[in-house]
Amino acid sequence: MNISAIVLAAGKGKRMNSDTAKVLHTLAGRPMVEYTLEKLKKLDLEDIIIVIGHLEELVRKSLGDKWHYVRQSEALGTGNAVKAALPALPKDSKYVLVLNGDDSAFYKVSTLKKFIKHHIKSKAPISMIAINKPEAKIARVIRDKNGFLKRVVEWRDYENSKEKSEEINCGTYIFEVEFLKENIGNIPLSNTGEYYITEVLRMARKNHRRVSIFQLEDPGEWVGVNTPEELEKANQLMKGDVTLR
Repeated sequence: MNISAIVLAAGKGKRMNSDTAKVLHTLAGRPMVEYTLEKLKKLDLEDIIIVIGHLEELVRKSLGDKWHYVRQSEALGTGNAVKAALPALPKDSKYVLVLNGDDSAFYKVSTLKKFIKHHIKSKAPISMIAINKPEAKIARVIRDKNGFLKRVVEWRDYENSKEKSEEINCGTYIFEVEFLKENIGNIPLSNTGEYYITEVLRMARKNHRRVSIFQLEDPGEWVGVNTPEELEKANQLMKGDVTLR
């Protein structure tokens, strides 16, 4: 399918209050990013690239030398991390699957396969995964009248917005590589001093290109891990002690 994957694993995870790399926090005794990598290996991918940064040597040592690593020299956001990985993609990669290494441990292999098929069928330059989680204080997905992405609204802006949506952005995307390369250099610097990959979605809309949305049916397949409390809940889920409804 001429598709590769980029796993974003450079984050520090400030809210974890920990001195380890965020993706190395364990779920049922294993670094959370290992679950993601294990599932990606079961897909027919050309390459799997891991973007590292914070405590990069610790991440390398933990995951081993069998992976293709790319270094993000400065913590300048998801857009900068993806940009750092693009030169490492195989030249014939037509699509690239982008995932966060800290919230993708619960995806099923079958779901990722469906997502890839959904993207190819959509013929859109970008597809994204969303899920209904009205209680989550996370960026919301606003659809247009045809069901495609209208915009992603950050939570701080959504609270005062007249537009309402129960869908959140899971931070998992498939991009046409050519489209991504053409636009990633135009991501503006945000007020927080970072470059966000969601800006490429906004550029697609601005250029009258569609962004297709793939909605997860199982609420247990996306679990954000940003605090010690969320890590504990994710551990319970991975061990099967609790379920999400």
